[in-house]
Amino acid sequence: MTTDRSNELDGTIRAFIAALADARRLVARGEFGEPLPALLDYAGVLLDVIDVQLLEAGLPPESRDSGVTGPLREKFEHLLLALKVSSLRHGVPPQ
Repeated sequence: MTTDRSNELDGTIRAFIAALADARRLVARGEFGEPLPALLDYAGVLLDVIDVQLLEAGLPPESRDSGVTGPLREKFEHLLLALKVSSLRHGVPPQ
């Protein structure tokens, strides 16, 4: 992987982590409306971008699925489900 691609991937991963951290802060404050859904959508898009960047770096799909983005995507989907359950408990309709 070239330095430019590595830096780009690092930046995307940092943006993904920041989006999740921002979403977590909103949830901790009980703010389930906007911008929470937008942050989660953005994080989902960033996961797709990470997949593309890893593909462009030459990482085969099977190693991406089992090694990097597969487990990360699984945890992200679990988080989305937990947020939907939590929002229903707080009387906020899921978005």
